[in-house]
Formats: sequence, structure tokens, C-alpha cells
Amino acid sequence: MKSFTRILAISLTLLVLMLARSLRSSAPRHTGSVEQTKTPGVAYGTLRVRLPGRTGRLHVVTIDPNLVEVKVLKASDYGLDVASVESIARKTGAQAVINGGFFDEYNKPLGLIVTDHKKRNPLRAVDWGVFLIRHGKAAILHTRDYRPGPESYALQCGPRLVVSGKVTSLKPRKSYRAA
Repeated sequence: MKSFTRILAISLTLLVLMLARSLRSSAPRHTGSVEQTKTPGVAYGTLRVRLPGRTGRLHVVTIDPNLVEVKVLKASDYGLDVASVESIARKTGAQAVINGGFFDEYNKPLGLIVTDHKKRNPLRAVDWGVFLIRHGKAAILHTRDYRPGPESYALQCGPRLVVSGKVTSLKPRKSYRAA
């Protein structure tokens, strides 16, 4: 794995794949494609999704954690209280960055964070998911199914957008979602 091919995933990145597959196999229609980038193990594309009465755009980044490095980082790792995805990308040289997790009014994280095999914030007992990299493989677990193990990275956040291959129902409102 070469350091210049780092990819930073700060949320449930692989959930995008499940959502895209779900959209392809159900009533919503879409146009667009996901194609391999110049970096082996990384593909990117956009899908324009049409649902009854609304449309949206889904940005899809797929990664192979065996070919590129996936990390969960905190703004404090770079001497910052808060940071935009743009500033983290500039500071790390990452090709892809996604915002993830929730924070309290003091910018303290709410939920599990594991970086470089070290727990940096505890698991929170909520109906969320945990994205993790364990033995070079990515997984998404419900909070109740998570058991500490040899994961190199983990991040707890929610709401989960796809459960058992089905798109979940969220409050009806127009919102950007990161997955």
C-alpha cells in the first residue's frame, strides 16, 4: 500500500454502495455511472436519482481497503477544534474525505471512535451504526452488534440509511446525507 494513495473515510462510506444497489433494484430510477479513477482501488461517480415527487444526486466513492488506506481522523489530530472536509483533505493529502459522527455543543464526539487500533471515544448506546475496518475488511454493524475487537478504525454514527438491504424511512425533509 503506497502512502500517496491514502483515502480518508470519516463515516459509513461503504454504505453508499448498499444505497446505490438498493436504488438500482427498487422503484427509484437513476442515471449516471461509477468509474475507476487513476488510483487503483478507488472508483467515483454520481447518480441522479428520481423518486416520486423529488430528485437528488448521489455521489458514490467505492474503495478497496486492501489497496488504499482508510482512516478515521479527528480535527484535533491536526490542532483544530473543528475542520471542514476541505481543510482535512488539504492537511492530509487525502483523495476523498467524508464528514462523519456527531458532536455535542463543546465539539466533543458522540459515539465510538477508534484510530490506529486505539479507542479514542467510547461506544454510545443509541440506534446507530458502526463502520469499522478489521483485518483489512470494512463492515457496518448495528451498535447493539458491535463487540470490540482488533479493528484498526471505527466510527459510530447514524441514522443508518440502509438496513438489511432496504432504504430506511427518515423524517420527511430535504437534507444532505453523508453515508
